[in-house]
Amino acid sequence: MKINILVASRSCLFRAGVAAILEGIDWISEITEADSDDESARIWMRSRPGVTVLDEATINSSKFMAYVRHIDLAARVVIVTDDDHHVEALSKTLRLEASGYLSRVARAEDIQRCMEDVVRGRRFIPAAFEKRQREEQLLKALSPRQIEILSLMASGCTNRVIATLLSIGSETVKTHVRYICQKLGVKKRISAILAAQRLGILEVKR
Repeated sequence: MKINILVASRSCLFRAGVAAILEGIDWISEITEADSDDESARIWMRSRPGVTVLDEATINSSKFMAYVRHIDLAARVVIVTDDDHHVEALSKTLRLEASGYLSRVARAEDIQRCMEDVVRGRRFIPAAFEKRQREEQLLKALSPRQIEILSLMASGCTNRVIATLLSIGSETVKTHVRYICQKLGVKKRISAILAAQRLGILEVKR
């Protein structure tokens, strides 16, 4: 069964690019374009596309999702975002509970795979997005005190020195270090420091 696609974006280049990638898929019957919030909603209501590809950078995704979900809870919408490395923005986008998510710099094959998954009823979230989700959970798991201790660890301080600087007991520092390692999924201090730098918790000193 063939389906029609709606591509919603104020960017002519975005619409043309997505359409060019999708035109070669044999199960797509028609690709319709919309260049504003109102037109996106109007065309969606009129044509009820099989999948809507929404450019979050130029179309109000929250407003559109609220509109279509009010009418059809099963409506399939793929949100394209350029905030795949910004944890807070990405989390906000994921909370919209769309059928799929793509980075604005996604490769053609990723876009095609996303569309195929969504049409089959599977939610598509790129591995990079899931990785950022896991990293966000780790960030929230660490307390301000633990981040402070991590910073001192990265500066080369021993547990005894950290205890003196923070006016706490050495055993308390050891407990914090143990919990830090557990939360970051590592076993050694150096691994915890490297993980914290990779996650952006600590700055990488050059």
